[in-house]
Amino acid sequence: MWTKKVSRSELAEILNSGRLSSHVGLYESEASLIALGGRNEIELLWSDDPRRDSRFPAAMIVDREEQRDLLAWLNTYSRSIRPVTAYCRISDRQTAAETLAIKNSPRLGRLEDACLGLIVGETATYLPSKKDLRSVTHTACLSTMSFSVARAAGFGFDKRIISEVQTRWAQSRTLIGSSPLPINGASLLAAWSVIRHLSKGEFNLPLDEPVSPLILDACTQIVSNGVIGESEWRALTKDLAGLAPLQEELKGPREERLLLFERAANDARQSRTYKSGSAEFLCAYLASSISPGTLDHLHVLQPYLYTFPTLLIWYGLCAGLSSRDTLGATLNGLVRRVKRELVREEHFLQAPACDIGFAELALMSSSTREWSELRTNNPGQIVVELFPCINSHYRSPRSDNTLEGPSAEVGPALNELANLLDRTSESISRFRRAAGIIEPRTSEPDKEKKRGKKGTA
Repeated sequence: MWTKKVSRSELAEILNSGRLSSHVGLYESEASLIALGGRNEIELLWSDDPRRDSRFPAAMIVDREEQRDLLAWLNTYSRSIRPVTAYCRISDRQTAAETLAIKNSPRLGRLEDACLGLIVGETATYLPSKKDLRSVTHTACLSTMSFSVARAAGFGFDKRIISEVQTRWAQSRTLIGSSPLPINGASLLAAWSVIRHLSKGEFNLPLDEPVSPLILDACTQIVSNGVIGESEWRALTKDLAGLAPLQEELKGPREERLLLFERAANDARQSRTYKSGSAEFLCAYLASSISPGTLDHLHVLQPYLYTFPTLLIWYGLCAGLSSRDTLGATLNGLVRRVKRELVREEHFLQAPACDIGFAELALMSSSTREWSELRTNNPGQIVVELFPCINSHYRSPRSDNTLEGPSAEVGPALNELANLLDRTSESISRFRRAAGIIEPRTSEPDKEKKRGKKGTA
């Protein structure tokens, strides 16, 4: 790596001209960073000798308390390269040193499929109830908290940094004005505590939401044997009498296992303890046992999300834990595409692959004009670097100046209302079937009206 210490005036000249004005003080370093002597000093880093070509600095190192001030100054005096964090990382010495020391390619080992299952399960949780996950692009998966956490864990970052990644992921959604999610972060982190437990210290994840030791033991059994052991099952179903005798029935054919899940989910929903984590986990496990090691039955679980909000997340986890390299073949190659991005090699001294860094996003979030001037790689999408080498995808914000119709919140509100109507309709249909009530037939005039609507669409 090559390094040079400059003042703000020198930095402005380098950024505007695209080349070094002087080679004095430029030298090659193994990995050590220069001690900064004051507010006006900035250390520039390059991966290769910048004298060979007009190369933009890969990173700027400043004191942490000076980062916001430097970003504001750069946005004022170097407007042609805004946002600057799309071209160059701005970091403090501690963060830079920690990132330079990590491995360049994330590695999740034997828990890789479990992490992929959590990512896809979280993605499916945020979708409208009738949305087919096979038609979802992989960028939807890259927008989840699970993707950012898995990548940070794979790089080997410590729990302080991973916790900061979680916080910045949520804060970025707020800064951009994303619509509310159907689950809170605590529910999601409970599933990640299983990964922490199973990694046996390999992944230094924060212990935000510990789950029951019974669930941890059951997940250990799934990893080792593909199924939950009898003693663990008895312990988990102690307060769920309707689920206790179902383990033996899992040995039946696939069609019977599907009916078994539906029966279990309905029994658990009627139990007084259905809100317990054990009930949701067991239903997810039963669903994953329909076709172990795959995600083929996500659609079967969607009608039950109103009762069990994190059911798909636990289902993804159980499917990943029981996978024997079978998860990638599901969902029309979606999981493989997500895996490619999850383990993509990246280094601190490479140019960022984002539209903007988190600190600069926080700085410009209050300015409608700056939002409208922000250039992104893909229309309608903004990629934020939460931490060096860890990006998350979000829908681009829309300024009030660009709106020519209803409020930007109308669309998400209508989607939420449509989801509730779908779930209500499905609940009514299930109640009718359970009570033996015949579904009402659509009258001929109604059919003609529907045909007329289709014809005019």
